[in-house]
Amino acid sequence: MSGAVVNRKIQWITSDPHFGHDKLAELRGFSSVDAHDNYIIRQWMKRVRPEHNVIIAGDISSGSSSAQLRALEIFRQLPGNYLFVLVS
Repeated sequence: MSGAVVNRKIQWITSDPHFGHDKLAELRGFSSVDAHDNYIIRQWMKRVRPEHNVIIAGDISSGSSSAQLRALEIFRQLPGNYLFVLVS
C-alpha cells in the first residue's frame, strides 16, 4: 500500500453508486436510469471538491464491462481523488 494513500485525509466515504443500473434506479425510486445517475452527479458536484479524497466501496455500475467503463468515465469527470475498494 502506498504511503501517499495512507497519509491522506479522507473527506468522503461512499458506496455502490451503480451508475447506469436500470433495476437499481427503479428500486431507488427514480423514473429512469438517467434521472438516477444525474441525481448522484448533482449531489456529488455540490459536495466534493477537486482536492477532496474519496473512498468508494462496492459496485460502481451494473457490472458489465461496458457499464464499468461508462461509470469510470463519469468518475473521470467528477471532482475528487478516488480510492476504489473492490469487494466480491
